[in-house]
Amino acid sequence: MSEDAPVNTGAARWPDPDSAYLAVRRMQTKLHRWATEDSGRRFGDLVNLVYDRAFLVHAWERVSTNMGAKTPGIDRASAAQIEAWIGVEVFLGQIRDQGSGVVAFCPVSRSCEVEDGEGAGGIAGDVADGLGDVADSGQA
Repeated sequence: MSEDAPVNTGAARWPDPDSAYLAVRRMQTKLHRWATEDSGRRFGDLVNLVYDRAFLVHAWERVSTNMGAKTPGIDRASAAQIEAWIGVEVFLGQIRDQGSGVVAFCPVSRSCEVEDGEGAGGIAGDVADGLGDVADSGQA
């Protein structure tokens, strides 16, 4: 079954930003072509693309260079803090590792409660916890 398929593990290294951009654009072009050729076509297994190394690197490039990159997100860390404290590859690797887990989507118009009720969970909570440890140790 497609939902049981593992995240693409064929890529051994993180691509450079230019290669990631080209890989993402190629896939976007394919998806667009397939959708226009068959208007009834449904794409049921796009989650693997979300966790693909090229897509993660490209997403990081977009997020870390946009106007809000200096503002901490839900994980209480800015892009610069993530780069300095844990590194981009470690951060993206943590996100990628979650690709084998269950993805829960939340409607945008409603607020989401974390199941354990103790603040941010998942990667956001892990990064926030790790950054808090660094800040508490005086390394920040």
